[in-house]
Amino acid sequence: MNWLKNALDSVHNLIHGIKRFITLMKCTQKAIQKVQDGLFPHETVTPPEKEKIKQLCAIELPWYVVADLILAERQRKNVIAVIATRIGELTEEELEWIHNCLTTSNMSIDEMIREIQKSRSSQTPLPKLKP
Repeated sequence: MNWLKNALDSVHNLIHGIKRFITLMKCTQKAIQKVQDGLFPHETVTPPEKEKIKQLCAIELPWYVVADLILAERQRKNVIAVIATRIGELTEEELEWIHNCLTTSNMSIDEMIREIQKSRSSQTPLPKLKP
């Protein structure tokens, strides 16, 4: 009788594993498609982004949350690249401030650049952000 219980447990584990794999694949496909839909036509989802999507889906986050996280990270990287191109190397404090701006304010890139330049020239801290 013990062998029957073990066999049933094995079948149950196999079915659970297959369901989990299918759920992971659906999450990955939907998230990649949503990210792709959010990009410019000439852009594609990069292999590192696809890998990150798989990892986030593996911890059972919903596909739409995964896609939003990837798009937000890409936006943050693009903003930092634009600002760094215009005003040079950014400090850790400035990077953190930019990240906070992107998550808590509607400040434009030009406004962020002006604030960083003003802070650098006057050697004062960056402004506190209002939630």
